[in-house]
Amino acid sequence: MTAAPQGPGVAGVAPARAWDGPTRLYHWTQLALVAGAFYTQWFMDPALDPTMRLHRWCGYGVLVLLAFRLLWGFAGAPTARFSHFLRPPGAVARYVARLLRGGAPAFLGHNPLGALMVAALLLLLAAQALSGLFTADSNGIFGGPFAHFDLLEEPPAWKARLQAWHHIGANVIFFFVLVHVLVNLYCQFVKREPLVSAMITGVKPAGDYADAADAPRGSYGARALACLAVAVAATFGGIWLAGGSP
Repeated sequence: MTAAPQGPGVAGVAPARAWDGPTRLYHWTQLALVAGAFYTQWFMDPALDPTMRLHRWCGYGVLVLLAFRLLWGFAGAPTARFSHFLRPPGAVARYVARLLRGGAPAFLGHNPLGALMVAALLLLLAAQALSGLFTADSNGIFGGPFAHFDLLEEPPAWKARLQAWHHIGANVIFFFVLVHVLVNLYCQFVKREPLVSAMITGVKPAGDYADAADAPRGSYGARALACLAVAVAATFGGIWLAGGSP
């Protein structure tokens, strides 16, 4: 949910680089894993995966990517960094006021309002994936790596609350994702702001962007691989150290 300048851009001027490759790959891979989690939970024939192994691995993938995105929010290209797009409430309010008056500035990365949706989705996905680690099936036979991990209570009320959220949270995430997709499609095809295409190509038309100074520069492949390796080790190492097993 970002803004872009109206019109085709400046003739004869190279397009502006908006998103680095790792950010774009993260975005589409995360979308695929979330879609896979929904499919394996609600639409897949249970006989094809009776222990929901595929669903669990979609969840592990989401956790790895969230850990990567956390690291990338500090180590990635400027437009991917949290310091770039997470702004205080006053800045968001001023942006909304200008948006309502029809004079909001364009951004290469997330605008202050779109950043709220990004932050909400990241937090919701984290809550969903982490709660899934403690969730078991309705018969209590199989589940996440900590599904049978009890602390002091018997039955553990904290686990019941996590399982309740895991089922409710799926609907909440579906709503947020739907809003996110519809707004981006509206901007792309009605307002002609290349939000979807920019997340594919990495560029936006040449224009006057409020965050032009933070455009990605250079290659980020090696840095992204290092962050991904740390994310994988932290996710599965954390599960193992806590006594679970994927």
